[in-house]
Order: sequence, then C-alpha cells, then structure tokens
Amino acid sequence: MIIKLFKKSALIALLLLCSSSLHAMQEKFYIGAGNNSFPPFEFIDEYGRPSGFNVDIINAIAAESGLNIRIILMDHDEAIEQFSAEKKIDFITSVFHDKKNGGVFYSKPGISIQFTAALPLAKGYPPGGLSEATIAINRGYMLDTYITAEYPGSSIIHTGTDLAALRLVASGKADCAIVSLNSANYLFAKYKIKDLHLPERPLFSVEFSAMFSNDNIDLMTRFNDGMAAIKKNGEFSRIYLKWFSQSEGTHYDSRMYALFAVLLVLTAISLLIILFYIILRREVNRRTKELNKEISHNYYIADLSRKLLGGASIENISRIILEYLAELTGSSAGYAGYVTVESSESFSLFTYTRASGEVSFRRPDTIPEFTTEMKKKLFYDRDSFFSNDEFSVFEGTESTTGAAGVKRILCSPAVIGEKFVGFIILGNSRKDYDSDDLTVIENFSSQYALAIQRMWFEHDLIMSEKKYRDIFNNVEDLLYIYDLQGNFMEVNSAFQKLFGYTEDELKKTDIVTILSEKNTGFYKKSEVLDMLNRVINDGTVHGEVKIKTKAGKNVIIEYKNALIYDETGAAVGIQGSARDITQRKHFEKMLIEAREKAKESDSLKTNFLANMSHEMRTPLNAVIGFTDILIDEISEPVHENYLRMIQKSGKLLLSIINEILDLSKIESGSLKLIEAPFSIRSLMKNVYNSTFVLIRAGKKNINLDFDCDQYISELINGDEYRIEQVLNNLLSNAVKFTDSGEINFGARLNSSGLLEFHVEDTGIGITDENLPLVFERFRQIDYSSRRSYSGTGLGLSISRMIVEMMGGTISVESRLNSGSRFVFTVPYKPATVETAARHEPDNSADSSKTVLVVEDNSINRMLVTRVLEKSGFNCIMAVDGFEAVEEFKSGNHIDIILMDIQMPRMDGLEALGIIRELEKKSGATRTPIMALSAHVMKEDVQKFLESGFDSYIAKPFNRDDLIRGISELTENKNPA
Repeated sequence: MIIKLFKKSALIALLLLCSSSLHAMQEKFYIGAGNNSFPPFEFIDEYGRPSGFNVDIINAIAAESGLNIRIILMDHDEAIEQFSAEKKIDFITSVFHDKKNGGVFYSKPGISIQFTAALPLAKGYPPGGLSEATIAINRGYMLDTYITAEYPGSSIIHTGTDLAALRLVASGKADCAIVSLNSANYLFAKYKIKDLHLPERPLFSVEFSAMFSNDNIDLMTRFNDGMAAIKKNGEFSRIYLKWFSQSEGTHYDSRMYALFAVLLVLTAISLLIILFYIILRREVNRRTKELNKEISHNYYIADLSRKLLGGASIENISRIILEYLAELTGSSAGYAGYVTVESSESFSLFTYTRASGEVSFRRPDTIPEFTTEMKKKLFYDRDSFFSNDEFSVFEGTESTTGAAGVKRILCSPAVIGEKFVGFIILGNSRKDYDSDDLTVIENFSSQYALAIQRMWFEHDLIMSEKKYRDIFNNVEDLLYIYDLQGNFMEVNSAFQKLFGYTEDELKKTDIVTILSEKNTGFYKKSEVLDMLNRVINDGTVHGEVKIKTKAGKNVIIEYKNALIYDETGAAVGIQGSARDITQRKHFEKMLIEAREKAKESDSLKTNFLANMSHEMRTPLNAVIGFTDILIDEISEPVHENYLRMIQKSGKLLLSIINEILDLSKIESGSLKLIEAPFSIRSLMKNVYNSTFVLIRAGKKNINLDFDCDQYISELINGDEYRIEQVLNNLLSNAVKFTDSGEINFGARLNSSGLLEFHVEDTGIGITDENLPLVFERFRQIDYSSRRSYSGTGLGLSISRMIVEMMGGTISVESRLNSGSRFVFTVPYKPATVETAARHEPDNSADSSKTVLVVEDNSINRMLVTRVLEKSGFNCIMAVDGFEAVEEFKSGNHIDIILMDIQMPRMDGLEALGIIRELEKKSGATRTPIMALSAHVMKEDVQKFLESGFDSYIAKPFNRDDLIRGISELTENKNPA
C-alpha cells in the first residue's frame, strides 16, 4: 500500500511540475488522418463522427499531453496523398511499422495486431498453402512487403475495407482474406457471416504505429510521451477492453490478453524482489545444514578410525558408535552387539538410551531373544533396512534393554566378507527414518565390523597361530610385518591386492624401496629411513603415506606401525595395519570445495544487495531531491502535505535499503569499525535533535530528555557513526511505540569501567515471552489484532551486531503497557590527543563558481543542476565521461566537477584518469572532482578516493551536504 501511495504521489508531483510547460504547448493545431472504414479500429459511425479504437487512443493522448489534435477519417489513398505529397496531414494514425521504410518516422508501437486468414467454410486453405494463394487485403494495412516476403508466389487483391476483402472470398474471387483478428471478429458478429470461418491459430502478429514525416519529429516525441502516460495510468487498457474484449472472446476464449500477461509479469517481478532474499537465505541455510551433516559424518568416521587404530576396546567402540549414530540419525535408543569369540551362536549386547538430556550406556544382565522376523533379516539375510511401522526387535517386553517404547527401527549388520560378526540397531518413537539414515548406519556398521575384527585379531594372536593367520588373510585392512631394516616378512592378501605384488615379490623387496623407488615412490630414501627410525625410537607411529601400485595407481593409505618384541624384550620387527583412504581424502576435498562454494554464494548475495542498493538509490535520488525542491517552492498546504508524505516514504525506503545493506555487510564480515576521537556530548545533542524532529513529525505528546555523565572525557575514541546509529535505532523505536509520556536517554560510566548508554520510554512495552525475540532478525512485536507499526524488523538485530562488534553487550527490560528500557555498553577509550575544532566552511555559494555536472540520468542531472542553480552556482552539463573530457579540453572555466561513476561510453573513473593526465601534461591547476554515486559500499568509496577523487557524496544526497562539500573543495582549491 505504501509503494502504491508513493507511486501515485510521485506521479502527481511530476504532473504538477510539468503542467505549466504542457499548457504552453497546446497552441498549435495538429491533424491526423485514418481509414474511414476500418472497424473496430477506425470508422465513421452512424452519426458521421470518427469512431473506433485508434480515435479513442489519439483523443486520450491529446488530453494527457496537451496536444490539440483533430482526427479526419478518409480513404486510404487520399490520406497518403495529403500526408506525403500535399503535407496537409501531420501524421497517419495507425500503419504497419515497416522498419525498411527510411523516408518516414514511426512512433513507438502502439499495439501489436494479430492477423488471421478468413477462409471459405468448405474449402479451407488452398492445396499449396498461402504461398500459392490469391489473397484479398485492405490496402490500409500497408502489409504488401511483409506478405510478399512471408508468402512468395502469392498474388494480392487490394480492397478499400476488410468487409470488401471478406466478400471477395465469399464470392470465390479470392482464396482467402488476411484481416486483423479484432476486425474479423467484429465483422463476423456484426454482419452474421456464416459462409466463412477463421482457423484456430492466427497467422502472425505485427506492430502498428503512427507514421510521421521528418518535419514532425517533435510531435512524434510528444506523441510517444502521451502514449506512455496513458499506458501507465490505465486509460489505454480501458479503451482496449472497450473495443476488443467482447469481439476477441467470440472465437478465441482461451487466449490471454497481452495486457494481463504484462500485469502478471510485473506482479511476479515484485514478488520475486521481496522473496528473493528469503529464498536465498533458506537455500544457503539448507545447504549449510547438509554440509554440516556431511562434515559431522566424516569427522565421526575419521575419529572412529583413529580410535580403532589407537586400540580402543570393543566396549568403547560400541559406545562411541551408538553416540555418534544417535546424533546423526536423531535416534533415542540403540543396540550394538557382536558375535563372541567363544561361539558364533552367542553374542554380546550393549544398549544406549537418550531421554530428557540423560544418556545411558550399559551391558544388560540378560540378553533377550530376537524375534523370528528379526533373526531372518539380521542373521540370515544380513540386510540393512529400516521400518517406520511398528516393528519388534526382541521377544516379549523390551524393558530389560532400557529401550521400551521404541516403534521405528533402523538396522544394519556388521559383516566381514560374507561373515556376520555383529549388528547395530537404532530406534525411536517419533522420527521416521529414510535412505540417508540407512547409508549412515551402513558406513558405521562397516567400521564396527573392523572393530570387531580387530578384537578377534588380538584374541586369536594370543590363542593360536592358525586363528591369527585366518584373520590376517581375511581382514579388509592392510596388515604387514617387516624387520627393522624394512624387509617384508608377512603381508596379508589385502596388502598384496592393493599393491599388485605377490607375497613372493614383496618378500624380495622392502618398504624403503617401494616408497622411494624412482618410478613408484613419492619420498626420498632418507625420509623413509626416518619413518623406520621413528618407529624404533618411539615404539609406535601412525600417519599417512602416498604410494604408487604396481599398475601405476596413486593411493593414499592411513597406517599404524608398532614394534614387535621377543620374549627378552628386544625389538625384532615392525607390525602394522593400514587402510586405503584415497576415497575419503577425495570426499574431504569435495567438502572443502563445497564449503568454499557456500562462501562464494554468500559473497554473491552481498554483491547482489550492493547492486540492488545502487539501482534503487538512483531513482530515489530524484524522488527525494525533487520533493525537497517542491516543498520549498509550493505554498499550497494540501500539496505541501502530499509532498511531505512522498518525502517521508522515500526516506523510509532509503532506511530499509540501508538496513538490508548493513545486515549483509555484517554477515559477510565486510563491515569495518572506524575509530577516531569524537565528542560524546555533541553526539548526544545531535541524537536529541533528530529524535525531537521525529516527535514533532508524529505530533506526539512526548517529553524528551537526556543526560551525560560528567566523568566521561570530552573526547573519546570510537566509531561515532555506529554508536549514533544504534542510539537512533533505539530512540526511533521508542518514539514509534510511545504515543504520550516520556523518553529519556543518556550515557554514563558503569562500575565495570564501560561506557553505558540507555534509552527508556513509557510506551506499550513488551511481554515476557516476547522479550527474548526482540533482537532476532525480521522480528516485529505487535500486540494489536492487526499490525500497527511498520518496519523491516532489522533495526534491533543490526544494533545488537554492531554493539557486539564493538566489544559490548545490549539488553532490554520491559513490562507490557509500562514501557521499555534498553541498555548497551561499549569499551570506554578516552582520547589521548586533542583534535582541532572542525572548520565549518561558509555554505553560501559564490555566483562566480562554475560546476560541471556529469550525469547520464537525465532526471538526476536536472535535479543536481536545479539544486546548484538555486544555491547560486553556474552549471555546465555533460551526459557521460566522454562529454566531460571534451568540455574540460574546451578551455571553459570550471571550478569543480561533480562526476557520476556508472555511465555509458565512458564511466567516471576513466574520465577522472584522463582529466588528471591532461592536468599533468599541461601543468594546469588541479580541478577538484567530487564523486556522486549510488555505490555506497565502503570498499567502493575507498576505491573512488584512492583513484583520485577529492571527495564523495552518496545518492540520494542531502542538499546541505552537497553544497557544503562543493564549498569546501572550491574554497580550498589549490594546485596539485
């Protein structure tokens, strides 16, 4: 609603501004000619008056633009003769927009007309199509060149009217008639034509425009402006529906009008602008959650691998696996069991439960019996599966396991090769499982299988050589033994398979040769020997190495090596285990790249917001600027009130843009604090004055007061702008939510030595349940039955972020209907160096000063020029950097250049460089150049100043700031 009011108000203001000039332009009389028999576009009605769509459009344009136009409808040939030869006609109302016709000029297209073929009811299209047909057509369409090119070989019969063309087809003298769809529907209905028919789809669409001679270019320009105006205010649509809505529906009810499509597109664009930021944030959050889950999963797998290599017991491994899986899958209970070493028919069981923050991990005293269905799936089928229907794991009650109430099941067996060695079962009573959860548990079950296998390996190593050998050869990890010189003594099949060597081949070589061989190794011989020495010196070593297999494949393995001792305690060899982690490393790299892409996405969002800010600030500059000018010039109270509404809405929109930009800069880390000495008391007075203006503008009965602790130093170090921004945010909220009463604010040194600010009001207050939400982004607390207060909900969130960036805190105390008190702190840093008082330049303009205004946007160029001329400056205008350089080279006296940045042909930065180079070559006095741009990001401003601009002012600009800035630069102008 605010945007609609803003648009309407802006239109009224612009119309008022232009009214005087339009009145002066009504003096000349213009004549337009059209076809006298061209319904429903142009025709003579039963009263002998020009009528039809084109006539109504021309009259609407005349009324809107102030043109004095008379429409005469005549035969087409006579109209062309009076237009081209006798020049009695200023323009032809509506003809085919023939871009190849270089002798005349066409207005912007007024309407796109669809053409159809009227065919005999029984015959339809000729056998050869329209390329071999005799076509009847109204000569007023002027489509000969188009039809000849589109249907080569056809012959054309010209008629004076569309009705005559239809009658030629009905009499058999023509194969078809090409007429506009609107005219055909109109004539079919009016004359009840039943011996002809129209095909389902139109033939083509062409654009029709008004045609002007080269003597009437100014008339065409004003005609175009009038057309744009009636399209904008809806008059064009009303006329279109008056003449065409009923006739178009006669034969083509399913076709959507182009007007509705345009309105739909505009609506969609508006919604996209509003929703784009929300959608972008949701997508980033969704992707971040996915990445976090993947990172957690891989971290847990890696951590589990480290604990396996570190020799953790099977009980600890079971506990860790169940804890990690409960976290990753959202489970509330779990079972981990493994087949015992003593018997493949028995197993050990561990249970895990998590409820109300309490975690329990234990080994039950008695092991319950699996249900028949569970035994089949787990022991025999060895399938990983999940069930979101009620599923029983054990016979009878499950209370003995401490997991009663579990309804949904996620299960995966731990298998080594084809051997079932254990299982992991997860359950909960609320969350459904899915295929992603199944993948996660399968990954952990494979790790659990390795843990169980390692347990068996350690036990069998003690019990018997045979059992050791079986495990040694069947384990999926690489196992090996070599002597202290690195000569291989034993390797398992996984080792042989990975390296591509047989056991005999490996026993003829050593680990030093494999890792340092010129064709196969990645290390120097000395580096491999150092690895061996570390094992000998430390007893155990673990890490990662790169290897190249016999087939030339590069592989990364994770290993753990330990010394082997004989019965006397002397080291006799080295044993180790390893696993291929090439795939895991690949996934880790992918995760890092994905994280970088997520950061890039956030950067793209920031760039988008910066560009959006630039594009919105440029038109706002004109809206706010011209509104300020009109307020000074208009004395009518009602009009002045309207203008102040426009001004308020424009500044509100600008504040919203600034809030979104601030939020984006804070989130991306690009917002930087600038510390400098400033007067805290001057800051408080400025804040008081701006708040007092808000109270008066809102016509509220509020008493405003502030105090400043006398013990605070006169000058302190800090970011004055950001502290003032936070205070203004808090005080504007206080004014917004307080209709009458008091608002107090102030600053003091608290007991912790921090600089503490407070803002207290007697407004509507906040409920206890909503207090924790006030600093969240996009939150707006409103206790009425409908929203009573506007805003983005970002002010308090941005204030909290800024305060925390400064190293402080912010808090709120409030009671409903009793008011609120906001308090924030920042570090107290008294200034150690007194700064000189600022020199306030004389803002009165010197009429002898000449300003070169370089701006490609005509509206902003007019605004800047108007502001400067009202302040006494002389202005020279240039539309881009190229014209600015030419004007500078002309030798005309210029005191200062006001330069836009983003312009066609040559931008402001390029023009600045050329001008500075010309000054350098000629030895001329340096001309001050001020950048005027809607680019407001800190890095952009820094770039402008480092490039050679003497100053910078942002769009939308404040008149006083602009005049002050120009006065400072022209007053201090000196040679480079």
